[in-house]
Amino acid sequence: MNGWAITGWAMLVAVALFVLDRLALWMEARGWIYWRRRQAKGSAIGAAMLELQDLLEAGRARQVIEARDERHAEAPDAGAAPPQHEGRRPH
Repeated sequence: MNGWAITGWAMLVAVALFVLDRLALWMEARGWIYWRRRQAKGSAIGAAMLELQDLLEAGRARQVIEARDERHAEAPDAGAAPPQHEGRRPH
C-alpha cells in the first residue's frame, strides 16, 4: 500500500467514527441510549425489567428467607443467656 491509500483509509475511518458518534448522540437525545452528555437515570424500561425480575425471582427469595427463619428457630444462639422465668430468681 502506498501513502495515499493509508491516508485515505485513515480518513474514511475518522469519518465513520464521527458519523457513529453523531448517530449515538441523536439516539441519546431521543432517550434510547446513554452516550456522553446526560447522566444515566432510571427509565421506564429499567423499572419494567426490575418488576419482571421481581416477579420471576419472588418465590426463590421467599424460600431463602423461610429457610433462614427455620434455622434460627431450631438452633438458639450459643452466646445468649438462658431465658429467665418470672417469679424465679437465680441464686
